[in-house]
Amino acid sequence: ISGTFNAEYGQALSGVVNQVTKDGGEKLTGDVSVYTGDYVSPRKSLYQNIGNVRPSDIYNIEASAGGPVIGLPDVTFFVSGRLYHNGGYLYGKRTYLPVDSSDYSSDDPSRWYREKTGDNAFVPMNSDKRATLQGKLSFSLFGSDKLRLQFLHQQSDFRRYDHRYKYNPDGTYSNFVRGNLASINYTSVFSKSTFLETNAAWFSNREKSYVYEDPFDPRLIPISRRPTAGGSSFLTGGAEPFHRDRESRYMSLKGDLVSQITFEHQIKIGVEGKVHRIWIHNFIIRNDQTTGYKPVPYDVGNSELAHTTLRPRQYAAYVQDKMEFEDFIVNLGVRFDYFNPKANALAEPLTLVKLVTTPARSESQVSPRIGISYPITDRGVLHLSYGHFFQVPQFDLLYLNPSYNIDQGNAFQVGNPALKSQRTVAYELGLQQQMSDDIKIDVSGYYKDFRNLVGTEIFDIGNGTIYSQYVNRDYGNARGIVVSVEKRHTHGFSATLDYTFQIAQGNASDPNSVFQDNQTNPPRESQKQLAPLDWDRRNSLNATATIGTLNDFTVTFIGRLGTGLPYTPASFNARTGLVNSENKPTVTSVDLYLTKYFIFFGSSVNVFAKVYNLFDTQNELDVFSDTGRAGYTLQHDVPRGDVNTVEEYYTRPDFYSAPRQIVLGLGVSL
Repeated sequence: ISGTFNAEYGQALSGVVNQVTKDGGEKLTGDVSVYTGDYVSPRKSLYQNIGNVRPSDIYNIEASAGGPVIGLPDVTFFVSGRLYHNGGYLYGKRTYLPVDSSDYSSDDPSRWYREKTGDNAFVPMNSDKRATLQGKLSFSLFGSDKLRLQFLHQQSDFRRYDHRYKYNPDGTYSNFVRGNLASINYTSVFSKSTFLETNAAWFSNREKSYVYEDPFDPRLIPISRRPTAGGSSFLTGGAEPFHRDRESRYMSLKGDLVSQITFEHQIKIGVEGKVHRIWIHNFIIRNDQTTGYKPVPYDVGNSELAHTTLRPRQYAAYVQDKMEFEDFIVNLGVRFDYFNPKANALAEPLTLVKLVTTPARSESQVSPRIGISYPITDRGVLHLSYGHFFQVPQFDLLYLNPSYNIDQGNAFQVGNPALKSQRTVAYELGLQQQMSDDIKIDVSGYYKDFRNLVGTEIFDIGNGTIYSQYVNRDYGNARGIVVSVEKRHTHGFSATLDYTFQIAQGNASDPNSVFQDNQTNPPRESQKQLAPLDWDRRNSLNATATIGTLNDFTVTFIGRLGTGLPYTPASFNARTGLVNSENKPTVTSVDLYLTKYFIFFGSSVNVFAKVYNLFDTQNELDVFSDTGRAGYTLQHDVPRGDVNTVEEYYTRPDFYSAPRQIVLGLGVSL
């Protein structure tokens, strides 16, 4: 649900996803889907190991089953699972190991020293592996009342490409996420026009990131042994030193009462409470003379490091009335949100000798929402909406460095539990018109005003130490037009076309921009005027076309075109233009889906092929700031030794969109 939305939905500024999972039916059903594939591209000079096509590098297995529980006539079940693996398309080469060391500091090449003990194997550096399992029991009780019990588990293991480690790929982080959701939902039907839905849920999400799980692993060598042969060379040893471990939990209780009190009025009233528990344990591995050159966990003096437990709370209530009259429909509602950060905020700026904090104040907001739909002809509807929207800042901004540790002599950051919530006021006006029996068009214009966006403020505490704190200082707005055309599948053809023109401006896109500006030498002056925001894509065009007979054979094309996102021109760390005053190149892509259906022994069977980025388009998603292109830069220095060439170092496969991906699959429905 994008744009403006009803008062029942909160903690969102631009849109929400409302997911309803499937119940088991009266009959036993099931389905299985499997596909496998790989990336296929001739661009071997850009992507290492791209020519080694192995169908097992990408695979997906999905299965589900549902139906009645034997022996329990009023109970149904539904269970589904998925296993997904993508080996990625960005590879490193294990030329060096983290324990290797090098020394290129001398001006005399005969005194250079280098260890090179890797096996030269190709190692995936942006792999992704996910597993999901969902189970649900539904009980029919007391006539129309229903009880639903659900459990969902998801886990993800992945890596993010770090170009510096291209020839030492074992030195980068591995990331692990484990999530669990358990919920109980009860629907009480009081009459044909009134029912109450109650939902209780428990959620846990654990995230870990490290190179080696054991913090005392002897391969965690001193950071000083993470050497290079100069600014334009890859790392020839060493590993990332941080261990990050955090768990976010919450328990929630929500109730929604819906009643069609008259023929014209449907009233919906709801309340919700959510209690969070955030556990953080981040530390760095120190291995130097102070530890006897043995790896030891260390968690003091850096803003990225913390060991704490936080318990913020959120509460909300809303009431809305859907009024359906002969000539128009009105959705009118109001929402109340309350947030208590349950943490201490700085009462005074930090100093080297004292820390003064005070409990952060709680915050509340009343958000009115209204939407009107007015038929202007038997085939046309005019719709307009207005609303206030409210979202608590990301917990990382509230609770970064919650103990306010001082990193003397270095710049560091602290969070701010006293931050106000980000707020959006949105207006939308649109027309939906049915052009024929199978074609409709929707034209909408919108304006959004953003307030209380998060920025940073710089403080100098002396002794060569500065720090930044998050504050509500940024603002912005977005306005645009959306045109959508849809043709239903008739005469063997269906299509959709969506075009968006948008202007999004603000005084900053990144909450850390002022802090980052202060790190340059000399410090840059931060932006003081409206500029395009990082996500300001002026023109977006999405189109789909399906040809064929549904449930027999279909061919579908999906095309996308978008003008380039903005960037700030710079050369040798000095800006050569205003913030986000230039744009990256336009991006395009076309995907192809082929599906053929069969009936085999009474079961529906489909075979399919999917080709993502059909034409292997080389979209430049990131660029060098001096040229505005991903393929070349004028600012580079020549490294010492023979680790790599300048051209090799500035060949950035991670600046481009993914190459062509081809998968083949089979699905069976029982």
